[in-house]
Amino acid sequence: MTNDKAFASVAKIQAGLNQLAGPQKAVLQKVLGQAAIAQASIGIRLSKTPYGEPFAALTSRVGKPLRRTGNNIQRSWTAGQETPAAFVFGSRFKWLATHQYGAVIRPKRAKYLRFRMESTGKALLRRLEVTIPRRQMIPEKDTGGLGSRWTNAFKRTAKGYLEKLFKAEAA
Repeated sequence: MTNDKAFASVAKIQAGLNQLAGPQKAVLQKVLGQAAIAQASIGIRLSKTPYGEPFAALTSRVGKPLRRTGNNIQRSWTAGQETPAAFVFGSRFKWLATHQYGAVIRPKRAKYLRFRMESTGKALLRRLEVTIPRRQMIPEKDTGGLGSRWTNAFKRTAKGYLEKLFKAEAA
């Protein structure tokens, strides 16, 4: 490669980086937000945490955890409020925290919780409390950071976005 070609290549890269320093940086955050939504949905479909561990098994019915409510959860993921440095990711699903962290559910206005379980037929059960095990869908700093699946997805997304940006600048 001649010096002129090398300088031209460096100039193209610099132009792309200058664009990235401006409004394109917020666009990158938007693309990363969409990648986060995809990873959260994949985790539910696979019934695995962001770290590849399987969700706790069901005790009340046959099937995969969060699959009946999973469609509601998957439709509830949001990403937005992009800035050059960040995006906000979350869910509108009312009981997401119950599944993300686990919970013990107790009756509020009655002595017992009453419900039917598929595994026991149609018998009405009464319990003083029910424990919902943790089925983590969103990675957290305290539990291992992003994990390899989310990290790799963000790397692929950022790389693809930058390649597209640089190709557009070169054209």
